Amino acid sequence: MSILQQAKKPIPKAPMLTIIGSAGTGKTSLAGLFPSPLFIQAESGESVFESWDEDAKPTMLSIEGKKTPFEFLLEIVKDLYTTEHEYKTVVLDSITALNLLIEKQIVVEDGSTNMGDACGGYQKAFMVSASKHLQIINAFDALRKHKNMTVVFLGHSEVIKMKNNPDDASEYAVFGLAMHQKSAANYINNSDAVLYLTKEKFITGAETNKKTGATTKFGRATESGNRVLITSGDGKTGYISAKNRYDLDPEIPVEHGTNPLLTQIKFFNTQA
Repeated sequence: MSILQQAKKPIPKAPMLTIIGSAGTGKTSLAGLFPSPLFIQAESGESVFESWDEDAKPTMLSIEGKKTPFEFLLEIVKDLYTTEHEYKTVVLDSITALNLLIEKQIVVEDGSTNMGDACGGYQKAFMVSASKHLQIINAFDALRKHKNMTVVFLGHSEVIKMKNNPDDASEYAVFGLAMHQKSAANYINNSDAVLYLTKEKFITGAETNKKTGATTKFGRATESGNRVLITSGDGKTGYISAKNRYDLDPEIPVEHGTNPLLTQIKFFNTQA
C-alpha cells in the first residue's frame, strides 16, 4: 500500500481541557455537566453536588490523604485505561491541590522542610514537580486516545504581577494558574483549551471630560452574578494563558445548570 493511501481527513477527538477560576465561580459544577464524568478529587468538592438529583451526581474517587498521591493517581488512570467502564469524562479536581500534594510528597521523601531546599536546592525540586505533572498529563493523554475520553483539569487562579521588561519599573496584574510556572506551563502547553471561568465585571461611576476625553474620575469594578468563560488572551494582560483550538468566541456566557462547551466543541456533537 502506498503511504499516500494511508492519509485521511481529521476527525474530532476527545478534548483535553484546563478550566481555571477563583473559588466559588462554579468550576466543579460546570465539570459535573460533562458526559458521564468520574471525578478524581485532590481536594474536597462533594458538597457542590449535594442539591443535585441522585442520578445526576458524578462518581468520585479521592487521592487526598494518600501517602503517595502521585502514584495512586497514576494507578487510577491505569485502571481507566485497562478496564471496561461507562465513564466518558475524567475530571481532575484540582491540579492546584494536586500540586500541593506532590510538593509535600517531594519534601517528605527528601527529608527537607520546604521546596526551596529539597532536591539539593536551586529550584531543583520544582523541576522534579514539573516532571511529575508532565507524567500525569501524558498518562491522561494516552487514556483519552485509547478510550476516547474527555479529560478536564480544574485549577485555581491567582493574580500575577508582571513587568513589560526588566528595566521597566511599572507592573501590571494578570490572571494565571496558581502553581509554579514550570508545572503550570505543562498544562497550558498540552491542553486543547485553557479556559477561565469568571463572573462578568462592569465599571460604574467613571467620568470623562467631554472635550478632551480624559478620565476625570475612575470607576469602580463590580461583579455581576453572570458567569463567562474566557477562551483567549493577548499574552500580555488579563487572562494571559487563555487559549483554544476550537475557534470559540472570546467570551462564552455560562448559564446556571448548563455547559455551553457541549454545543461549542464539535467532538460532543459527534458522540451518540
